[in-house]
Amino acid sequence: MWAIRNKVKIYTPARNIALFLIISLVVVVALIYNSNGFDTMPNIPYHTALAIPNLQANNNISTSASNDTSSNVVPTVNHPPVANVGINQTVNENTTVNLNGIASDPDPNDVLTYFWLQIAGPVVMLSNNNTTNPSFTSPSISSDTTLQFSLTAKDDKGAPSFPAIVTITVKPVNQSPIADAGPDQTIDTGNVVSLDGTTSKDQDGNITSYIWNQIAGPSVTLKGADAATPSFTAPSASSDTQLKFSLTVKDDKGESSSPAIVTITVKATELTPITPPSDMSTMEGTSPSKEQYSFITAWGSKGSGNGQFGGPADIAFDSSDNMYVVDAANDRIQKFTSDGTFITAWGSKGSGNGQ
Repeated sequence: MWAIRNKVKIYTPARNIALFLIISLVVVVALIYNSNGFDTMPNIPYHTALAIPNLQANNNISTSASNDTSSNVVPTVNHPPVANVGINQTVNENTTVNLNGIASDPDPNDVLTYFWLQIAGPVVMLSNNNTTNPSFTSPSISSDTTLQFSLTAKDDKGAPSFPAIVTITVKPVNQSPIADAGPDQTIDTGNVVSLDGTTSKDQDGNITSYIWNQIAGPSVTLKGADAATPSFTAPSASSDTQLKFSLTVKDDKGESSSPAIVTITVKATELTPITPPSDMSTMEGTSPSKEQYSFITAWGSKGSGNGQFGGPADIAFDSSDNMYVVDAANDRIQKFTSDGTFITAWGSKGSGNGQ
């Protein structure tokens, strides 16, 4: 604190002139000092409170430094946090996805809170969306699908970060088709058997091909083995015989199913021998009486084609009234329905199985 007392003094004119010249010289020196690039005030850091005395003149023409410097203090600035969500991800449908967030704050003592928000794509349930690592289950989709999420961090002074955005690309997973070879069947020998794969299905596409294979039993010729409903003729069998077939299907994305198996049981041929009449004379050209036999029908001709005979030697019937004719001259057996319609024939000259 300093003060100058005001006193009334009277000076001579010469002394007044000398005093004026001294003051003018001081002013000129000050101007030259400033013009050479020097500050008249020292550099003060931006964060330092600056106080400049306020001079007041009292009734005694005294001045003093003011004690009130609060209006000259520079306030401290709060810096917002910075959020980061890492790299984008590509995931499969129906899988658990973890988001990876983090935030930093220039003020190390600040406490941060987090908030995640889905901003694009099919809506999913985001668990723990107020943490750095929430999760969700990717949706079921039919084509590539994009989901986006934003993360905002906030400090304990209320300053929010700019939202950080992450993109999750979800890819569909092809589901394998399911093959169905149809129900098992029991069939008589010589009958045509149709297999049925039409109930095979593909949950997320279409079935484009069928592949049938025989995997057990006497070999047969499978017609239409690349179709949904192939067929074959049941072979002759002296005892019940099983044939097995597998079906594999493919979908429109090239995915194959697991094989489906169907079993076809061929029943043994039950032959019913014909009991000759007690009067053998009827077999020697003597016509039976009308009371004993009645003509029904006749078929066949001489030859080696289907339904033709080189020399029929014996006949028998099965439980379905199908008739088996031993065609000895052609080394075969022919099968007919009860009305004489040709069904099949088998056998050849030789000593092997089936000959």
